[in-house]
Amino acid sequence: MKYLAIDYGQKRTGIAVSDSGGSMAFPRRTIQMRTREAFFEELLALLEAEAPDALVIGLPVNLDGEETLTTRQ
Repeated sequence: MKYLAIDYGQKRTGIAVSDSGGSMAFPRRTIQMRTREAFFEELLALLEAEAPDALVIGLPVNLDGEETLTTRQ
């Protein structure tokens, strides 16, 4: 299974993609947050190009496990 991982940030979002076996992930690119529309255009284009079987989305929490502003957004 091929995974695409999204590490969301308010300014930058990191993208990584696994190999087809899902055992190794490789950084693919960083999407800069310029506008909401531009962000989703770039993300959707990447999803179409990579055609992953599943998405993995990081959950931003503090070191103590508590929610952050980004978690709530």
